[in-house]
Amino acid sequence: MSEAVRLLIWDMDETFWKGTLAEEGIIAGSDSSEIVVSLTERGIMNSICSKNDFESVKTQLEAMGVWDHFVFPSIDWSSKGKRVAEIIQKMQLRPEAVMFIDDNATNREEVRQACPGIQVEDEHFIAQILESDLFKGKDDKEKTRLKQYKLQEQKYADREGNGDAALDDYEFLRKSNIQVEIIYDLTDHKERVAELLNRTNQLNFTKKRLSENKAEALYDVERMVEHTGTFNHMAVVRVRDNYGDYGIVGFFHVVQNATDNFLVHFCFSCRTLGMHIETWVYRYLGKPYLEVQGEVANDPTTDTAPVDWVQLTSFDSDGEAVPLEQADYPILMGGGCDVDSIRHYVKDCSSDITVFTNTVRHGFLIRRDHSSMVRISVEGCEQEKTTLRQCGYQAEDFFPSLKPLEDAAWGLVVFSFWADAGFQIYRLPDSEHTATYCPPQVAYGNFQEFYEDDFLRMGGPRSELRHYRFAKANLRPLGVIDEERHKENLRAILRKVPAHCDVVLFTLPSKVPDLYPDSGILERHNTVAFWQYEVSEEFPNVRCVNFDQFIQSPEDAHTYDHFGRVVYLRAGQYLKDLYQKKLRELHEASVSEQDEGPSSVKEKDVSPDDLAVQ
Repeated sequence: MSEAVRLLIWDMDETFWKGTLAEEGIIAGSDSSEIVVSLTERGIMNSICSKNDFESVKTQLEAMGVWDHFVFPSIDWSSKGKRVAEIIQKMQLRPEAVMFIDDNATNREEVRQACPGIQVEDEHFIAQILESDLFKGKDDKEKTRLKQYKLQEQKYADREGNGDAALDDYEFLRKSNIQVEIIYDLTDHKERVAELLNRTNQLNFTKKRLSENKAEALYDVERMVEHTGTFNHMAVVRVRDNYGDYGIVGFFHVVQNATDNFLVHFCFSCRTLGMHIETWVYRYLGKPYLEVQGEVANDPTTDTAPVDWVQLTSFDSDGEAVPLEQADYPILMGGGCDVDSIRHYVKDCSSDITVFTNTVRHGFLIRRDHSSMVRISVEGCEQEKTTLRQCGYQAEDFFPSLKPLEDAAWGLVVFSFWADAGFQIYRLPDSEHTATYCPPQVAYGNFQEFYEDDFLRMGGPRSELRHYRFAKANLRPLGVIDEERHKENLRAILRKVPAHCDVVLFTLPSKVPDLYPDSGILERHNTVAFWQYEVSEEFPNVRCVNFDQFIQSPEDAHTYDHFGRVVYLRAGQYLKDLYQKKLRELHEASVSEQDEGPSSVKEKDVSPDDLAVQ
């Protein structure tokens, strides 16, 4: 079955109208004109390939009121095959989605040869067009697609120089003022996401389609957008340049964490083909693994274009561009899965972002986010670090130095010590310090209750036996952290953060479905959160932020401490707003030439009553 037509290319003489314009004249009926208008309102474009005088054809079509409905008209006396191919190339379409109508059999065959796959018909087919399944299109009475292709026409004219020297592609793109907005809130864009996944071809890199049933496709998008969990990030891409607003032209779904970085969906409209938007987004995401499926017009994994012509932007409510300038005030984020999922939504704020999260190595869960581990790092406990290396820890498992924060005029530090609620700690030999240790399959348990054969049976590699044996001999279990030690750790860590830096402590949520009521997990969440709230009161630059405020429905919570994508989006937006608010304060202080020292943005988000243990 032939592909749905997206572009109809008309011959004029004895096709669009009766007669020959350059000879005996024409009989300009209304049928063809009405067809052109109707197709345009269905989102199907019309073009011209005619052997004729350009101005004469233009005058006739203007008189008929349809000249402005045609895009990329090609009207001269040269052969048609090459010209039709050029029209298709300029419109960035596949020949299979194009139909050429001409009364002349020689012209039809020439076009077939020049454009393999193109659909070709004679003038007798015109009467069938509006009733044909090939021309169903979709409602576009606003003529949005026509406007987009008119912009594309203007771009081609400017690139060719209008009589001046033509610009090369990169030079032209640099002068086009291309602005890209990444929109993570997909509430109003679900239909467009479904459309991009199912209708894009040339720049759809994973080719993962939804149901052809519109209702089913939209349901699948809603489930993906609203309920996909930890480490899943997705957004639509909007593009504007000097020629106008291209609207939402792309969608990506990327899975990113300490060990994974791959694209589930990556697709773009051909509206921006040639602008290398897909390459810019791919690099912006950190070049995640992308398995390209089928033929594509441009492969971002191999594209060598510099793409230095794109500016990351947001658009205000009036559609005006607001360039996103990354500040040089540092952001330091340390935590577990929550921080790993939030990082995606704040990375545009600062040019200096450090993210420190957990990982898995040889089956071991490396809980870098426990307060005991962070304290060892910030206090520079070399003896304890040496001991932990003998247990299998590596240099990158210790929290980064806080020294750079001392040299900054201001900075934002984010901690989530969620591991303190449930993970076992062990006293280190000849030290008052403690640390976590999680061999394969042990998780929240006490590894000292297992033996070497258990270790191997549960997936522990033989290469790690020496580390396991050292830990067995030297680490003494203390259970989960108690109030005194947790508070000592927090104070030790927070004292190391310069007073001019603001600190956010994300506390564990308690208003989530209690899947195991007898476990006491939510009670423990409340208890640890209350300890953190009490310590935060001792530091003017520290605020506790209860994660409950980002959870709006029971469906948002997948477990006690893992949530849907939208929860992390809200938390990221909270941090972004906080950061930008402080930037405004710093700017206002600079403008007014007040030198009162760094002010705190601390506004308590919780009270002791909010966190009281039930």
